[in-house]
Amino acid sequence: MKESAVKTTDAYNLSAKEYEKVISLNQTYLEQIQQFAELFQNGDEILDVGCGPGKNAQILSNNGLAITGLDSSSAMIELAKENCPKGNFILSEAQSLRMDKKFKGICLSFIIVHLSDTDAEKLLQSVSEHIEKEGYVYLSFMTGKEAGFEITSFSSNKIFFNYYEPDYIISVMEQKGLKNISHKMYGYTETDGSITDEHFMIFKK
Repeated sequence: MKESAVKTTDAYNLSAKEYEKVISLNQTYLEQIQQFAELFQNGDEILDVGCGPGKNAQILSNNGLAITGLDSSSAMIELAKENCPKGNFILSEAQSLRMDKKFKGICLSFIIVHLSDTDAEKLLQSVSEHIEKEGYVYLSFMTGKEAGFEITSFSSNKIFFNYYEPDYIISVMEQKGLKNISHKMYGYTETDGSITDEHFMIFKK
């Protein structure tokens, strides 16, 4: 595991409960996942990469979907098991995605923001290989800053963040056979009062 990934995972292990509170209170995040869930039929299998405390998995599961979740943080995996008892959760790095099956949907909620450009492209390539034909991929990320370690509202330990431009993401996904069908942007108010643009995209195979 790269040093940036180790530090980020360690920070999430220490701040898992606080992060869970932040996510639970962010209605924009929850609404986007609910809209994603409504694209599927009861029983469809969904892969949640970087599942965190399982709040997204909980929403997806409550919509009758079968959830497999991956995360590199053991503390997050434990919370995910509590929040989504019906889900199957596995301790694993996102960029090490290797499953023996394909999924109707894949959720990438603010996971590429913790990866280098190279590792993000590797993950997206793997996602394209694990999504069924006519399947959907949910992808959220931020724009606006240089990549680096940051202190967050939920963690006093620094976490690695990377930022992407929408056109770049759409281009990469198109090269992998995934068409953008939805793109929404909202402003997130940081602790210093600045606004970070957050993007929520859905792609179809």
